[in-house]
Amino acid sequence: MSKTTIIGAALVATALYFGIAVWADRSYIDPAPKGRLAFLLSRPFHPLGGAAFRGLAMIPGDQRRLEGFADDPANEADRRSPFVIYEDHEPLGPAHSTFVDISKIGRGHFAHWPSQGFVFSTSDGSDPNSNGRRYWAVDPAPKGRIAIFLIPPFEPLGGAAFRSLPQLSADATRLEGLADDPANEADRRSPFVIYEDHEPLGPAHSTFADISKIGRGHFAHWPSQGFVFSTSDGSDPNNNGRRYWAVIKD
Repeated sequence: MSKTTIIGAALVATALYFGIAVWADRSYIDPAPKGRLAFLLSRPFHPLGGAAFRGLAMIPGDQRRLEGFADDPANEADRRSPFVIYEDHEPLGPAHSTFVDISKIGRGHFAHWPSQGFVFSTSDGSDPNSNGRRYWAVDPAPKGRIAIFLIPPFEPLGGAAFRSLPQLSADATRLEGLADDPANEADRRSPFVIYEDHEPLGPAHSTFADISKIGRGHFAHWPSQGFVFSTSDGSDPNNNGRRYWAVIKD
Protein backbone atom coordinates (compact mmCIF):
# COMPACT_ATOMS: atom_id res chain seq x y z
CA MET A 1 0.00 0.00 0.00
CA SER A 2 1.43 3.35 -1.03
CA LYS A 3 2.14 6.18 1.40
CA THR A 4 -0.47 8.34 -0.37
CA THR A 5 -3.12 5.66 0.10
CA ILE A 6 -2.31 5.31 3.80
CA ILE A 7 -2.52 9.08 4.34
CA GLY A 8 -5.80 9.24 2.43
CA ALA A 9 -7.30 6.42 4.51
CA ALA A 10 -6.18 8.14 7.71
CA LEU A 11 -7.81 11.40 6.65
CA VAL A 12 -11.05 9.62 5.82
CA ALA A 13 -11.03 7.83 9.18
CA THR A 14 -10.34 11.08 11.02
CA ALA A 15 -13.16 12.86 9.22
CA LEU A 16 -15.52 9.95 9.95
CA TYR A 17 -14.55 9.95 13.65
CA PHE A 18 -15.18 13.67 14.09
CA GLY A 19 -18.42 13.42 12.14
CA ILE A 20 -19.69 10.71 14.48
CA ALA A 21 -18.50 12.67 17.53
CA VAL A 22 -20.35 15.81 16.43
CA TRP A 23 -23.49 13.79 15.66
CA ALA A 24 -23.33 12.05 19.05
CA ASP A 25 -22.81 15.33 20.87
CA ARG A 26 -25.78 16.95 19.14
CA SER A 27 -28.09 13.96 19.47
CA TYR A 28 -27.26 13.00 23.08
CA ILE A 29 -30.13 13.57 25.50
CA ASP A 30 -29.19 13.87 29.16
CA PRO A 31 -31.55 11.43 30.94
CA ALA A 32 -31.48 13.31 34.24
CA PRO A 33 -34.35 15.72 34.98
CA LYS A 34 -33.26 19.32 35.43
CA GLY A 35 -32.73 20.43 39.01
CA ARG A 36 -30.11 21.62 41.44
CA LEU A 37 -29.55 17.98 42.45
CA ALA A 38 -30.66 14.80 40.70
CA PHE A 39 -30.00 11.32 42.11
CA LEU A 40 -30.74 8.20 40.11
CA LEU A 41 -32.59 5.62 42.22
CA SER A 42 -31.06 2.19 41.88
CA ARG A 43 -32.82 -1.03 40.98
CA PRO A 44 -34.07 -3.39 42.22
CA PHE A 45 -36.87 -1.45 43.91
CA HIS A 46 -38.15 -3.27 46.96
CA PRO A 47 -41.94 -3.94 46.92
CA LEU A 48 -43.62 -2.82 50.15
CA GLY A 49 -47.17 -3.94 49.38
CA GLY A 50 -49.85 -2.66 47.05
CA ALA A 51 -48.48 0.01 44.72
CA ALA A 52 -45.60 1.00 47.05
CA PHE A 53 -41.93 0.48 46.27
CA ARG A 54 -38.79 1.62 48.03
CA GLY A 55 -35.88 3.24 46.19
CA LEU A 56 -32.46 4.34 47.39
CA ALA A 57 -29.91 6.67 45.83
CA MET A 58 -27.46 4.70 43.69
CA ILE A 59 -24.41 5.80 45.73
CA PRO A 60 -24.57 4.86 49.45
CA GLY A 61 -22.78 8.08 50.45
CA ASP A 62 -25.49 10.08 48.70
CA GLN A 63 -28.17 8.12 50.50
CA ARG A 64 -26.67 8.91 53.90
CA ARG A 65 -26.42 12.60 52.97
CA LEU A 66 -30.05 12.70 51.87
CA GLU A 67 -31.37 11.35 55.17
CA GLY A 68 -30.90 14.76 56.77
CA PHE A 69 -33.47 16.20 54.34
CA ALA A 70 -36.11 13.51 54.90
CA ASP A 71 -39.54 14.00 56.47
CA ASP A 72 -40.11 12.73 60.00
CA PRO A 73 -42.45 9.74 59.46
CA ALA A 74 -43.88 10.18 62.98
CA ASN A 75 -45.09 13.69 62.10
CA GLU A 76 -47.58 13.93 59.23
CA ALA A 77 -47.17 17.73 59.19
CA ASP A 78 -43.42 17.46 58.50
CA ARG A 79 -42.78 18.39 54.86
CA ARG A 80 -39.13 19.34 55.03
CA SER A 81 -37.91 17.17 52.15
CA PRO A 82 -37.45 19.29 49.02
CA PHE A 83 -37.12 16.26 46.73
CA VAL A 84 -39.51 15.29 43.95
CA ILE A 85 -39.55 11.81 42.44
CA TYR A 86 -39.33 11.89 38.64
CA GLU A 87 -40.40 9.07 36.33
CA ASP A 88 -38.03 9.71 33.43
CA HIS A 89 -38.67 13.44 32.90
CA GLU A 90 -42.14 13.64 34.46
CA PRO A 91 -42.61 14.60 38.14
CA LEU A 92 -44.71 12.32 40.32
CA GLY A 93 -46.86 13.38 43.27
CA PRO A 94 -48.36 14.35 45.61
CA ALA A 95 -45.23 14.45 47.73
CA HIS A 96 -45.16 13.85 51.52
CA SER A 97 -47.90 11.20 51.14
CA THR A 98 -48.84 8.65 53.77
CA PHE A 99 -47.88 5.04 53.25
CA VAL A 100 -51.58 4.17 52.96
CA ASP A 101 -52.00 6.57 50.04
CA ILE A 102 -48.82 5.40 48.32
CA SER A 103 -49.79 1.77 48.69
CA LYS A 104 -53.54 1.89 48.05
CA ILE A 105 -54.02 4.88 45.74
CA GLY A 106 -50.67 4.75 43.92
CA ARG A 107 -50.67 6.99 40.82
CA GLY A 108 -47.39 8.67 41.71
CA HIS A 109 -47.88 9.34 45.43
CA PHE A 110 -44.50 9.33 47.21
CA ALA A 111 -42.66 10.26 50.39
CA HIS A 112 -39.07 10.60 51.62
CA TRP A 113 -38.30 9.08 55.02
CA PRO A 114 -34.90 8.63 56.70
CA SER A 115 -35.39 4.97 57.55
CA GLN A 116 -36.83 3.97 54.17
CA GLY A 117 -35.35 6.33 51.62
CA PHE A 118 -37.83 7.16 48.85
CA VAL A 119 -41.13 5.28 49.00
CA PHE A 120 -43.12 5.79 45.81
CA SER A 121 -45.67 4.46 43.36
CA THR A 122 -45.50 4.62 39.59
CA SER A 123 -47.78 6.83 37.53
CA ASP A 124 -49.76 3.90 36.11
CA GLY A 125 -49.40 1.14 38.70
CA SER A 126 -46.73 -0.72 36.74
CA ASP A 127 -43.73 -2.41 38.35
CA PRO A 128 -40.78 0.05 38.30
CA ASN A 129 -38.40 -2.91 38.08
CA SER A 130 -39.70 -3.93 34.67
CA ASN A 131 -41.48 -0.97 33.05
CA GLY A 132 -38.31 0.36 31.41
CA ARG A 133 -38.44 3.79 33.07
CA ARG A 134 -35.84 5.52 35.22
CA TYR A 135 -36.64 7.03 38.61
CA TRP A 136 -34.85 10.02 40.07
CA ALA A 137 -34.90 12.04 43.28
CA VAL A 138 -34.63 15.66 42.18
CA ASP A 139 -34.21 18.88 44.11
CA PRO A 140 -36.05 21.26 41.75
CA ALA A 141 -34.88 24.49 43.36
CA PRO A 142 -35.06 27.58 41.15
CA LYS A 143 -31.64 28.62 39.89
CA GLY A 144 -29.86 31.18 41.99
CA ARG A 145 -26.78 31.83 44.07
CA ILE A 146 -28.77 30.82 47.16
CA ALA A 147 -32.07 28.90 47.18
CA ILE A 148 -33.66 28.15 50.56
CA PHE A 149 -36.59 25.75 50.66
CA LEU A 150 -39.41 27.18 52.79
CA ILE A 151 -40.83 24.36 54.84
CA PRO A 152 -44.52 23.94 55.65
CA PRO A 153 -46.55 24.34 57.72
CA PHE A 154 -46.79 28.06 57.02
CA GLU A 155 -48.32 30.17 59.78
CA PRO A 156 -51.44 32.11 58.72
CA LEU A 157 -51.22 35.76 59.75
CA GLY A 158 -54.63 36.91 58.56
CA GLY A 159 -56.09 37.54 55.13
CA ALA A 160 -53.79 36.25 52.39
CA ALA A 161 -50.61 36.47 54.51
CA PHE A 162 -48.53 33.51 55.66
CA ARG A 163 -45.22 33.35 57.46
CA SER A 164 -42.28 31.03 56.95
CA LEU A 165 -39.07 30.79 58.93
CA PRO A 166 -35.98 28.90 57.71
CA GLN A 167 -35.78 25.39 59.11
CA LEU A 168 -32.35 25.89 60.62
CA SER A 169 -31.96 28.45 63.40
CA ALA A 170 -28.47 29.25 62.10
CA ASP A 171 -29.97 30.18 58.74
CA ALA A 172 -32.61 32.35 60.41
CA THR A 173 -29.93 34.23 62.36
CA ARG A 174 -27.74 34.65 59.28
CA LEU A 175 -30.62 35.89 57.13
CA GLU A 176 -31.82 38.49 59.64
CA GLY A 177 -28.92 40.74 58.67
CA LEU A 178 -30.20 40.78 55.09
CA ALA A 179 -33.82 41.54 55.97
CA ASP A 180 -35.66 44.85 55.49
CA ASP A 181 -36.23 47.07 58.49
CA PRO A 182 -40.02 46.83 59.06
CA ALA A 183 -40.02 50.28 60.71
CA ASN A 184 -38.70 51.86 57.50
CA GLU A 185 -40.89 51.40 54.42
CA ALA A 186 -38.07 52.73 52.21
CA ASP A 187 -35.69 49.94 53.31
CA ARG A 188 -35.35 47.44 50.46
CA ARG A 189 -32.08 45.79 51.38
CA SER A 190 -33.30 42.16 51.24
CA PRO A 191 -32.02 40.49 48.05
CA PHE A 192 -34.46 37.56 48.29
CA VAL A 193 -37.26 36.75 45.87
CA ILE A 194 -39.96 34.27 46.89
CA TYR A 195 -40.61 31.62 44.24
CA GLU A 196 -43.77 29.53 43.90
CA ASP A 197 -42.34 26.42 42.25
CA HIS A 198 -40.34 28.06 39.42
CA GLU A 199 -42.31 31.31 39.17
CA PRO A 200 -41.18 34.44 41.06
CA LEU A 201 -43.74 36.18 43.23
CA GLY A 202 -43.95 39.90 43.90
CA PRO A 203 -43.86 42.79 44.42
CA ALA A 204 -41.13 42.37 47.01
CA HIS A 205 -40.70 44.67 50.05
CA SER A 206 -44.49 44.94 50.37
CA THR A 207 -46.33 46.25 53.41
CA PHE A 208 -48.20 43.79 55.59
CA ALA A 209 -51.47 45.46 54.56
CA ASP A 210 -50.77 44.74 50.88
CA ILE A 211 -49.66 41.15 51.55
CA SER A 212 -52.72 40.45 53.66
CA LYS A 213 -55.41 42.37 51.75
CA ILE A 214 -54.22 42.31 48.13
CA GLY A 215 -52.29 39.03 48.17
CA ARG A 216 -51.46 37.85 44.62
CA GLY A 217 -47.80 37.18 45.44
CA HIS A 218 -46.92 40.28 47.49
CA PHE A 219 -44.18 39.44 50.00
CA ALA A 220 -41.58 40.87 52.35
CA HIS A 221 -38.58 39.73 54.38
CA TRP A 222 -38.35 41.07 57.94
CA PRO A 223 -35.90 40.09 60.70
CA SER A 224 -38.55 39.39 63.32
CA GLN A 225 -40.94 37.53 61.02
CA GLY A 226 -38.82 35.80 58.39
CA PHE A 227 -40.56 35.62 55.00
CA VAL A 228 -44.14 36.89 54.95
CA PHE A 229 -45.86 36.16 51.66
CA SER A 230 -49.06 35.50 49.79
CA THR A 231 -49.66 32.92 47.07
CA SER A 232 -50.23 33.86 43.44
CA ASP A 233 -53.92 32.90 43.50
CA GLY A 234 -54.95 33.26 47.15
CA SER A 235 -54.76 29.52 47.84
CA ASP A 236 -53.43 28.10 51.11
CA PRO A 237 -49.71 27.26 50.64
CA ASN A 238 -50.06 24.45 53.16
CA ASN A 239 -52.25 22.37 50.84
CA ASN A 240 -52.05 23.74 47.27
CA GLY A 241 -49.32 21.29 46.28
CA ARG A 242 -46.75 23.97 45.39
CA ARG A 243 -43.29 24.55 46.80
CA TYR A 244 -41.94 27.87 48.02
CA TRP A 245 -38.35 29.06 47.95
CA ALA A 246 -36.41 32.14 49.03
CA VAL A 247 -33.89 32.78 46.27
CA ILE A 248 -31.00 35.17 45.67
CA LYS A 249 -30.41 35.29 41.94
CA ASP A 250 -26.90 35.13 40.47
